[in-house]
Amino acid sequence: MRLEQLLRIGSLTLAFALAVSTAGFAQALTGRAEYINSCAPCHGLTAHGDGPIAGYLKNKPTDLTLLAHYNHGVFPEERIKAMIHGVNVTGPHGAREMPVWGREFVSEGSSTEQAQARMKALVDFLKAIQEK
Repeated sequence: MRLEQLLRIGSLTLAFALAVSTAGFAQALTGRAEYINSCAPCHGLTAHGDGPIAGYLKNKPTDLTLLAHYNHGVFPEERIKAMIHGVNVTGPHGAREMPVWGREFVSEGSSTEQAQARMKALVDFLKAIQEK
């Protein structure tokens, strides 16, 4: 891993740690880990849509730090939950490229409850990294 990538991870981790309460820190780390494992390949370590796989996709991945910005300053929590869970599997132009993480987490061996907790941690992480 290049130094620049390590610095980005460190900066993102620090910003995220400052954005969450002490009580929620364990869940925050889980959400960050879920993001790095499941989302960063496409959306990038800094969540700007510039992951190493992004160039191979039909559509550029969304900049996940601007979700609230494009929703009039309000984080679209229910819409993001539905997208991650796979409720909205097809988009207006056909099948989506993003995996259905609810199904993926269960196929990896998580129980339904564990998959729900993983998705919640991921949504909470995304909420915490929104640009102001």
